[in-house]
Amino acid sequence: TITYNAAISACAKGGEQGEALSLLSRMAKDSFEPDTITYNLAVSACSKSGEWENALALLSTMPKASLELDSIVIRAAMGVCTNSGEWGQALALFSTMAKDSIELDTITYNAAISACAKGGEQGEALSLLSRMAKDSFEPDTITYNLAVSACSKSGEWENALALLSTMPKASLELDSIVIRAAMGVCTNSGEWGQALALFSTMAKDSIELDTITYNAA
Repeated sequence: TITYNAAISACAKGGEQGEALSLLSRMAKDSFEPDTITYNLAVSACSKSGEWENALALLSTMPKASLELDSIVIRAAMGVCTNSGEWGQALALFSTMAKDSIELDTITYNAAISACAKGGEQGEALSLLSRMAKDSFEPDTITYNLAVSACSKSGEWENALALLSTMPKASLELDSIVIRAAMGVCTNSGEWGQALALFSTMAKDSIELDTITYNAA
């Protein structure tokens, strides 16, 4: 099984989804039992080719192989769905985890909020951020960056700025990435003055500037 996993891992790195699934099928013929690592790698192999349906199909076969779904393989499938523009499917997977009492963590919440950002589902992103606190998970700078990005499509620049203001309260330092994301929301909403004010804040608070940030301003 370890050798098959190594081969499927190579397929995942190369985006060779067809070959990965072929190896998974061959394992059964050779009387080797796939494990959760095998499925995680096979799901990851679907990512580059955008084969989200195959990723979901792989998840559905795991119980038949007497394997429990875990957060790692579901997160991998969520990533495939999100990258394929199927953010609704990604959020459905997240809901499945909560329903089936599969362990959640900050990384999994981030994956769900990333799906919201792709779909412009700002309300759902903020709801998940709020739920993290209730579930005793601590958001990180990635969480806030994704939540701010979710405000972009809906033009909710006020919410983007409100998110920035809560980061210090959560003992998180503002960085150039999250401020750039907020600048983007403000600019896209026609609030260029707010975007420039954020840029000034970076200079005042000695937050690292770069060419990308200057371009955003």
